[in-house]
Amino acid sequence: MARAAQSVDLDEAATRRELVDALLLEAGWKGASIGREVHTGHERADYVLWDEDARPLAVIEAKRTARDPLAGAEQARRYADALEETHGQRPVIFLTNGYELWIWNDARNAAGQSEAMRQVWGFYARGSLRSLIARRTEARRITTQPMPASVHARAYQQEAVARVSERFDAGHRRALVVQATGTGKTRVAVALTERMLAAGQAKRVLFLCDRRELRRQARDAFASLLPAEPLRVVDARLPANPPERVFFATYQGMYDLYRAYDPGFFDLIIADESHRSLYNVYRELIDWFDARTVGLTATPLAALARNTFEMFGCENGRPTFSYPLDEAINARWLVPYEIWEASTRFSREGLREDILTAEQVRRLEEQGVDVQSLDYSSDELDRAVFNKDTNRQVLRTLAEHGIRDAEGAQLGKTIVFARSQRHAELLLRLWLEMFPQYGDAARVITSSTERTDELLDQFKDPAGPLRVAISVDMLDTGVDVPEIVNLVFARPVRSFVKFHQMIGRGTRLAPGLFGPGKDKTHFRIFDHWANFERFDQAAPAAIPDPSIPLLTRLFLARVELLQAACAANDAGAQRIARALIAADIADLDERSLPVRARLRAKHQAQDPALFDRLSREDVALLREDVAPLMQWRALPDPAAARFDLQIAATQRTRLAGGSGAADLETAVRERLGELPGNLAQVQAQAPLIAEAATIGWWQAADADAIETLRRSVRGLMHLARPSTPGPGPRVYDVAEDAAGLRLARRASGVSAVDMRRYEAEVNEELRHLFETDPALKRLRAGEPVDAADIDRLVKLALLGRPDIEMAVLTEFYGEADGLRAFLRQAVGVDPEALRGRFAAFAAAHPPLTGTQRRFLQLLEGQIVRHGVIGVPALYEPPFTTIDQGGLDAIFPDETADAIIALIRPFAPFTPFTQDNLQ
Repeated sequence: MARAAQSVDLDEAATRRELVDALLLEAGWKGASIGREVHTGHERADYVLWDEDARPLAVIEAKRTARDPLAGAEQARRYADALEETHGQRPVIFLTNGYELWIWNDARNAAGQSEAMRQVWGFYARGSLRSLIARRTEARRITTQPMPASVHARAYQQEAVARVSERFDAGHRRALVVQATGTGKTRVAVALTERMLAAGQAKRVLFLCDRRELRRQARDAFASLLPAEPLRVVDARLPANPPERVFFATYQGMYDLYRAYDPGFFDLIIADESHRSLYNVYRELIDWFDARTVGLTATPLAALARNTFEMFGCENGRPTFSYPLDEAINARWLVPYEIWEASTRFSREGLREDILTAEQVRRLEEQGVDVQSLDYSSDELDRAVFNKDTNRQVLRTLAEHGIRDAEGAQLGKTIVFARSQRHAELLLRLWLEMFPQYGDAARVITSSTERTDELLDQFKDPAGPLRVAISVDMLDTGVDVPEIVNLVFARPVRSFVKFHQMIGRGTRLAPGLFGPGKDKTHFRIFDHWANFERFDQAAPAAIPDPSIPLLTRLFLARVELLQAACAANDAGAQRIARALIAADIADLDERSLPVRARLRAKHQAQDPALFDRLSREDVALLREDVAPLMQWRALPDPAAARFDLQIAATQRTRLAGGSGAADLETAVRERLGELPGNLAQVQAQAPLIAEAATIGWWQAADADAIETLRRSVRGLMHLARPSTPGPGPRVYDVAEDAAGLRLARRASGVSAVDMRRYEAEVNEELRHLFETDPALKRLRAGEPVDAADIDRLVKLALLGRPDIEMAVLTEFYGEADGLRAFLRQAVGVDPEALRGRFAAFAAAHPPLTGTQRRFLQLLEGQIVRHGVIGVPALYEPPFTTIDQGGLDAIFPDETADAIIALIRPFAPFTPFTQDNLQ
């Protein structure tokens, strides 16, 4: 944007000249394509933007800066009416006062919809306006389009697509979808894209994610499910009117490029892993495009920050759609896990002299270690010190107790979460030492690893030799390897969100993983750092406030310096502080969205009169409105900015007569002393540096002298010698005391996980009885079985697995009736056939609303979980949580009758056969 006048009360002519014209030029409008003061009947429109065929694309009503831009809405509507009557095409309306810009596409489309006014951050380019106008005749309601086949197999995915479609059809521009890891967020994104393209509601779709590997995975998913749709990764070579309709980019990659595109370039943006980091870092990218936007995240609801819901227009805690982990596990869409807690004495208590045995002391002394100096806490293990044998126990536990492949010859796919790159490398060396016969089975895969993509492909290959991936951060999120059956937490985890993402690496289904008909039923977690105990699956602590950025702190320090200079009546310090503050404000890029959003405040702060009066309101403006914008300035030299902050704090304290001034001056002198005198750049300022290193110089220095010092040496501070780095973690090799080793199973704290594990164990025992027990064979065949037979079968299963407790089963399933229902489900319900039955029902009864799909999904889940359901249950919780009236309030009579017929084979204690499920 061009340099604006300092005053923020510009008349209409100045507003157009100094603000609006700059915005138009930014969007590519110039020359004859812009009509100024255009006659429209009896009135003149401030601007009309013309197409190449001389038809109006947009009309702009500009008010003076002090007025509300929406005040011109009716006036602009009259202009649009007149232009439509004359040219046969209704233009899009823009309303602005130079600081705010609103778009109003008030013409109704073919679906009878019109768009409400909304704020945008730039004018549409010509091509985007053409598309917006064309959509009036091409667009249809999204909910009228068939549900894409890609989500027919999963009712909850259909519900997600339906919920977002309904929200967009209702006029909302943003939606938030929360789905547990492994439940197919990308598949939902594909289906929504397909539906919006089919409805004529989108010309270009952008899928955003946070890593190249995830971008590749998403592109592969779109290519597989939409094979006829050309796809493209966004780069600097993207033409103005590309032929493709679906695009992919990482957040960082798109952030570097997005200003090359006008706000209307994309019509739908799908933002994967939409959580706090997106809000804090890339919000500007999301806000720039005037597109419908869908946030996708696997972060549990309890851990999502309020600003995430706000960003996607949702009430706090109420996303557009949610499908949590426990629900997905209950419905058999994810596999449960079992937790093995493992620890050694060193990992629990640290490495200290007072806990060492005589043998351990001897072994350390042989390695030349001063045992008396050992004082490492447990948290410092693998951070400040490595003990090889402690890490051998990590690998030994995995090798001895990890889930193996179908033949039992080698470990199943495994991720080992290491603490650091050096820790990962140590674990790999120990693996090669301990298991040389499996040397090709383990590799370090981190961002520092060479050929990372190649190694990831090898790890993803189900038949490949790479079985154990030792990783730091890189495999914590987003990597899709269904064959993973072991996760090893060889590090503590502090983030609740990250912890759940890491667990999610193992939850995906893997049919036939252990041979025909032998699916992956669970995965195993080895927790060596009491992470489950730390979190105990409870709600996370409140997310801490982010730290104040360096340039914001520097600006606030300079404002405080100006206040102190005014109070001390020091004209020199006032002049210097004013100049620095003014330079900081002038450095704010007005093209940046956060700056543009507070552009009025920036211009107010640039009024020279502000510094003359410096009222309480002026200081509040600088501190509350302008200071937060400083984080959006470029920071090419952090060391120089930190020195600037140090000088500002020192000057302020000197002026205020604070007792800490001497200490701050000493800190500056020490910092100057760290500059290497043998470098030519430093030698050029050597006399000044030498003087400023003395107490006498500081006693005599005025504001100008200190400012001269700052300007002269700030650019050298990146050369200052850093504090002497430590030698890195020390490496010891002392055998752990065998008596201190602990390995035990623990409950997860998530009932769905523990319930599924018990079900799997009971089913495993029952499978051995199919050939011999006549009652079980009758139950499986759907023949009548009395209650005594069912009770006997449950008890028989428990005798075969004494580690399964009746009390736990009873807690999960209730008393006898619940156990009978569980046994019926365990041997009689084929989940895949049931899902096929429900999918056929949904296909036969379109169109279903999101609420209706939610009811069917819940009904299917209840049958999968319990094996039986009666009609009265459809008018009780959990169905009444959708609508208090239950079935009849959600479906018309004919459809409700069909649902009752659908569930008749699953009535409680009524024998049913597999034929019922066909």
